[in-house]
Amino acid sequence: MTASRKYIQALVALKRIADDISQSLYRPDLRCRPQYYDYVVTTIFAYPELPEFLKNAYLWEHDTVHPACFQILDSLWTSKNPYRIAVLCGGSGALSGALRRHFSSRSLTIDNLDLSKSMLDRDGNSDAKILVDLSLPINLGRTYDCVLCVGGLRYFSTSLHVFADNIRQLIGKAGTMFIAEVDSGLTQELCQLLTHDGIVCHLTKTTLRVFRNTLFYFLLDQYKKNNRFRELVTSLEEPGMDLCRILIDLAGYKMTTFHFCTCTTRMCDEGAGTISKGLEEKHSIRAV
Repeated sequence: MTASRKYIQALVALKRIADDISQSLYRPDLRCRPQYYDYVVTTIFAYPELPEFLKNAYLWEHDTVHPACFQILDSLWTSKNPYRIAVLCGGSGALSGALRRHFSSRSLTIDNLDLSKSMLDRDGNSDAKILVDLSLPINLGRTYDCVLCVGGLRYFSTSLHVFADNIRQLIGKAGTMFIAEVDSGLTQELCQLLTHDGIVCHLTKTTLRVFRNTLFYFLLDQYKKNNRFRELVTSLEEPGMDLCRILIDLAGYKMTTFHFCTCTTRMCDEGAGTISKGLEEKHSIRAV
């Protein structure tokens, strides 16, 4: 539904408050602290409506991360059917659903691995929903053709060695890992850890329009805890503009550099190297 002029004018005023919250959240010195993402996870667990909010179609209309990832996966994936996929930190299944829509002609088996039961309970897009903490050693007894982690690497900044070991286990001897992350240092550090034991990593990057999901979490938290902020948000409500839509509009989107990493075992690296090189050329000139 198209927003009214009154809604847009009020939204602009309230956005200044949201931007102030953003400035206090995203200081580099705070992002380096484990407590920062601990608080994010705590917020995710605190509100049962959040998983449904994150599946909102309006949220994904303007986010270009998934299309960019699918462009890479189109070239990366083999013709094997069925194709076994693990989505790490898959939440309420938005990525699983997008995969099924984009690759509708493929036979996909998708497992969602996440530590939030409330998120997994709302995932109707994955074949298996596996409750697991990937910051701890795992033993699932299964391997995948491709393991995806889109925007979730940041949650393992203090347990990267364990996370890398888990990836080795999940891709086995012939699988592929695909990572999309905004933190270049963390992505490169993980690649360095994975280059042992016969795994080869290729890095590319591109600029994308990304939904500010972390800010969205904190705005929801402020709505629940801050009476004045809740009153201001409630004042924006009109037909078609519910709490979810308002908080999505307040959080908004940003243009940011995403770092893509494809990791393969040496036995299938020759093809992956060619793919990665071509992607780097395409992404370096692609206007998103």
